[in-house]
Amino acid sequence: MEQANPTPQPSNKQLWQQIKHELLNLLQHRFSLQEDLDIESSAKAIAKDIYFSGHRVWILICSIFIASIGLNTNSTAVVIGAMLISPLMGPILGVGMAIGTNDFVMLKKAVRNFILMVGVSLFTATLYFLITPIDTEQAELVARTQPTILDVGIAFFGGLAGIIGTTRKEKGNVIPGVAIATALMPPLCTASYGLAHMKWNFFLGASYLFLLNCVFIALATYLIVRYLRFPYAQVPDKEQAKRFQKYIIVSVLLIVLPSAWLFWGVVQKTIYETNVNRFINAIQKNGDIEVVLSKIEYDANNQLHRLHVYLLGKQVDSIKYEVLKGKLNDYGLKNTELILHQEDGISFSELSQIESRLASEVGNRIEKELMQKMFSKTEEELRRKQALIDSLQHWAQTQQQNSLEKEAFVREAYTQYEGLKALSVAEVVNLLPEGNKDTIPILLIRWEHTVPHYKRQEQEQKLKKWAQTRFSFNNIKILHY
Repeated sequence: MEQANPTPQPSNKQLWQQIKHELLNLLQHRFSLQEDLDIESSAKAIAKDIYFSGHRVWILICSIFIASIGLNTNSTAVVIGAMLISPLMGPILGVGMAIGTNDFVMLKKAVRNFILMVGVSLFTATLYFLITPIDTEQAELVARTQPTILDVGIAFFGGLAGIIGTTRKEKGNVIPGVAIATALMPPLCTASYGLAHMKWNFFLGASYLFLLNCVFIALATYLIVRYLRFPYAQVPDKEQAKRFQKYIIVSVLLIVLPSAWLFWGVVQKTIYETNVNRFINAIQKNGDIEVVLSKIEYDANNQLHRLHVYLLGKQVDSIKYEVLKGKLNDYGLKNTELILHQEDGISFSELSQIESRLASEVGNRIEKELMQKMFSKTEEELRRKQALIDSLQHWAQTQQQNSLEKEAFVREAYTQYEGLKALSVAEVVNLLPEGNKDTIPILLIRWEHTVPHYKRQEQEQKLKKWAQTRFSFNNIKILHY
């Protein structure tokens, strides 16, 4: 009887090749950009959105006014609304597609319309900031003045999402999302704020952020247009294509290098702040000292940083101060001057209460003792001790009055200043590096997180003037915790 040949089994190598092939097919299918692709209508839509005239001009002016008001009032929601209706993306996508398809006619039109849109935007926003009575440097404005390489990532991936969404038959909600993510409007308005108030750091920082956004949106558009093989308007020769790619690479590097340098500065500052926290934690391990708060005066040029540390508890003498200074380098705090501010063993909240209670007890005790011996003393001694009683009672009343005034001041401040979470008034002994001491009046303030930065500054200046008038203080320091 003839035996059937057994079915040959695949080798491990063949099995692995089969698995790899199926996995690659699966990934290719999942990440393919060919599905729902519509090159012809996408190219027409981008070319149409390049033009800046008629209703687009008025939409841009309206969105610029809305964004400027949002930045001026520190309202994120208003700024987002302005970005949603802004038509700025059109010419930028047009520049990217024109470069990707070698269409120099479209490129000239896109650049011309882009320059016109930027000019109208700057004029409109500058006009607003010239006439508005609010000239405070809001947090929303300041945030657009120091772009880093992280903003490059936002612009590039936002541009990728924008051009990928544009090339689909069904556009969905990608384009509005890209308008918000890439944030083209706020930098333009911030640059206009700088022009209106002659603050060139605002103008230059915001202009650089706007340039980064535009370049990397256009770059992302160029890369996707070439990846999806959009047809060339004019087929370039190989030498021309290589030369053009070199120009793009060099231009992108020149534009991105400053943002990388700024980002490195942010990283260095973050590392320094982390080292400060480690140093403060080391001080806290000493049971005789409590760190109330610390304040950093960071020097971006790394010449001399100042670290202010506010202490409660046992006084730090000059020997221990030198020991603490010696530990700064151990925690990576080079070029740092350590300045200690000390309170002798009592908290700010307890200070006025203790002073008042001690003054009252001393006065009452002496008064009682004198009353018991009054009839056995001469009239002269009676007058002398009565004067002492009056003096001590006056001191006690003064201390108590100061305490009551401070309590009343704090209670009134809570009712008059919305968002004030905590307030203390104290006079702190300041130990300087050369060993001298002086007394500094301090307002220790904590705000609710919802209070904007500009409002905190305004309220704190009012509080400072009020305290100077109320308590006859000079050189009041304001601290946050």
